Amino acid sequence: MIVILPPQAQAQELSAGADVVEAELARQLASAGYKTQLVEKSDFSTLWNANVAAVGGLFDAATGQPKQDRYAQVLKQTTLQVASELNGALFIAPRIVYRAAALNADSAEWDGQRRRMEITEARGESIQSWSGSTRGVSIQITAMAPSGEIQRVTYGGLVLPYRVSLKLDQNVPKPDLFDQKSDVANGVATALWPLIGAR
Repeated sequence: MIVILPPQAQAQELSAGADVVEAELARQLASAGYKTQLVEKSDFSTLWNANVAAVGGLFDAATGQPKQDRYAQVLKQTTLQVASELNGALFIAPRIVYRAAALNADSAEWDGQRRRMEITEARGESIQSWSGSTRGVSIQITAMAPSGEIQRVTYGGLVLPYRVSLKLDQNVPKPDLFDQKSDVANGVATALWPLIGAR
């Protein structure tokens, strides 16, 4: 059985995708023939918050920067506690995160995806082209043994968080970030592939 921990978000504005990502993970794993178990969100939050407090928080008090070693420590301890109640062969911890995306002509590429940039206030039929980098939103899956030891970390690109406003000459956040369910499904499939392949 694969136990799916409640999805977490790197930033508050990404938390809207948690339920969508969780449902898609469960659907794809079930379609591949795996038995799955979701962890109750309130129970998980209680364990997670207690473990965060035990390590002194996940951010450096002086700089405000995240402490990745503490995050890994809390994730391992919480997984151990969940595993003591649920007999799973694999535990997966989904996290919705920002990732660097490379701009190439009218598209952005990151974590196995290539998506066209959305443009508002387009000027006639002019073709826009960009280079450099932007940000994409991805699912990060940390796969762990019942002991809490990390087996693998994978990524799949979900969505681009911005539309390009030519009138304002800047990126504008999308209010409907996770509405394109097919994009979410593609990103989840990309992240799951190294873990389960095709069955």
